[in-house]
Amino acid sequence: MWVAPESSRLPSRDELAHGKDAIAALEEELETLHATVANQLSRKGSIQERLKALRHELGQLDDEIIGSQGRISDVENEIRERSRWIAAIRRIPNEVLGEVFVWHVRLDWKAPLVDSSVCKTWRTVALATPRLWSFLRLSEETGFLNPQLAQLWVQRARAAPLHVHINLEDVTEDILKVYRDTYCLKFRPWPTRLQNHSFPHLSKLILDHEDATLDHLERDVFMAMPNLRYLHLHWRMTHRPIVKWNWDLPPLDEFHFAGATWAWIDAVEQVAGTLKKLALDLGSVTAPPPASIPIRTLNLPNLRYFAYGAQSQSLMINDAARVPIVTRILNAPSVEVFEDHSLVPLELPLPVEDNWQFPNLKSYLGQTSRELADVKLLYPNVQTIAFLVDPETGVLDVATLIDDASDGALDALEILEMFQASALVGHPMIEQALRRYREERGKDLYLIFHSGRDETPYQQCFFGFPCCYHQPIGSYLSESLVDGE
Repeated sequence: MWVAPESSRLPSRDELAHGKDAIAALEEELETLHATVANQLSRKGSIQERLKALRHELGQLDDEIIGSQGRISDVENEIRERSRWIAAIRRIPNEVLGEVFVWHVRLDWKAPLVDSSVCKTWRTVALATPRLWSFLRLSEETGFLNPQLAQLWVQRARAAPLHVHINLEDVTEDILKVYRDTYCLKFRPWPTRLQNHSFPHLSKLILDHEDATLDHLERDVFMAMPNLRYLHLHWRMTHRPIVKWNWDLPPLDEFHFAGATWAWIDAVEQVAGTLKKLALDLGSVTAPPPASIPIRTLNLPNLRYFAYGAQSQSLMINDAARVPIVTRILNAPSVEVFEDHSLVPLELPLPVEDNWQFPNLKSYLGQTSRELADVKLLYPNVQTIAFLVDPETGVLDVATLIDDASDGALDALEILEMFQASALVGHPMIEQALRRYREERGKDLYLIFHSGRDETPYQQCFFGFPCCYHQPIGSYLSESLVDGE
């Protein structure tokens, strides 16, 4: 800022000239500044107008965004609704959905409550599927001891065959009367009041106990079940063994006998002519049989399925002394499916004449791949072999079997089904053996791999699966095969 000189004197001529020049320059600058301010004010007004327009446009965009977001929600809801409408589960006929529910109840008795609670359609199907309600579990935990709940189940089952499993220490007379018309009864432990009761429609009876006795039962207790075709007796009898079979049996199609006694010989002899399926678990019973049970040949002309082995007890039982005796007793030339759980040391193999004799065997369900050499020797016409893969020798066992088949052994072999077989999938030795088999035989060998051992009924405890919850392995093999993972 310019400061004037001393005000008591007049400016000199030079100071006047210089002042005029300075004023002229400042006036010129002032004019420029006024023009600049005018331009800036004009720009400000323009920007303010643009901001006003942008704010208005921004508000419009906010409204459009809200509208688009609402439409997104509507479209997503419509997609979900349309997806539900065309979902595969809606295209399944109600009859098929009902079958799915029935398979569910075979895994969990509470399935009717679960399936009928999903939606209105599923509840309608569940209520229209009597078999879904035909599986009852009577125990302190299930609530079926409540008469109203049990009656509701029975009403919804209508004419479907009832499968009732009773797990009670004390089965009362009233309970036996209520369920006298059932198709299948399973007791654990064995009831003490079976006598003096008739079960005119009972087809399958399962008695399961850790240590039971039949002594309290009358000789004709099973004859009060004229339609009985499936009888399962599972017990250890370590403290109270049966010395002799003293009970009459009606003609049976299927007989499971799990107990450490040779009394099964007397029992099977009664039903030998009609028996189609037989399962024996003799546990650690001493061999040979006592003198009271003479060894003799039992002819079973209709037997198609046979299972043997200590599946209900320790897997360390040595069957080397028992197998030759059972083999001598059973004459079953028509057996097509054999589930073999017998344990014989590999270092002490049984002679062929002392081993199982099933000349028409089609399906062999064995233990581990280590026994495959015996299978090739004993059952040259087998079509299907199922087994657990030995973790140490499995690859070599399977590759050797395929090579033997390539060389002409096991001419009828079609399928190898293997459990715990993850290590074999794509293994070079297995692939090479399969290529050679294809070249030599002009056909493919079907291999099914399972990573675990529980995907199918194979290799599970034969005596452990409940009542009608798993399809018998024999019919399972003949009807379908489950692909491996």
